[in-house]
Amino acid sequence: MKVKALLMLLSLWVNPSSAKVSIEEFNIFVSEFTNFINPYTRDAGASRTYNLILIPDRNFSAWFRDPIEISQGVLDHTSMTVDALALVACHEIGHDVSMAKKFLPNTIVFGWNHLLQDYFASYSCIKPFLKHTVSFRHPNLTKNQMDEIPLELQTKCETFNSSEVDVKICLRALHASISVIKGLYDHKLFREEYSRNDFAAPAFDREWIGPGDHLQGRLITFKNGVFGEEPFTGPY
Repeated sequence: MKVKALLMLLSLWVNPSSAKVSIEEFNIFVSEFTNFINPYTRDAGASRTYNLILIPDRNFSAWFRDPIEISQGVLDHTSMTVDALALVACHEIGHDVSMAKKFLPNTIVFGWNHLLQDYFASYSCIKPFLKHTVSFRHPNLTKNQMDEIPLELQTKCETFNSSEVDVKICLRALHASISVIKGLYDHKLFREEYSRNDFAAPAFDREWIGPGDHLQGRLITFKNGVFGEEPFTGPY
């Protein structure tokens, strides 16, 4: 049993960013995330002790309940990684609004619901978690994952951060952002019966195109939070 557990942990160390998240990875993630987030938020007035559970729902969704519920559909999406799962969990923690606001500049105005949670997730939560985690502290994204991040943002991670560790965490947080938005995009297409021609896919290298383009606004907010810049504030 000990040998099997060790082999599993080694496999996570080597390739924890592969698409989709297994039940084994989820269970290890829950342990490490809750060990991080509860002490981290306690002094900021967290309303409770946070825990996460997996529910069998196949939609790409999560719910701020007690405990926080993560749908199986999140783990199963082809874009999903443990880093992206951390961003989803961080977003849900951000629904404890009075606590989350204590981590954010008090001058920030958010354009609509979920942007505060997205900004908390990328500005205040995922980066310290990636520094904290042991099982998922892998060195680099794969080449294919790096290709999903525009070169200008890769360069910005290098200039924005002073250490190699922080550069890697910046890149991982950006990749987690686009992975989560891809899952939400596919969920919206399925739920509302859009085609990909009807509803433009969010991308790092395009601008917000107006009301209704809310996933692009969320991606911009995730990205700006990674760099400590103002969140997206346009109308819904």
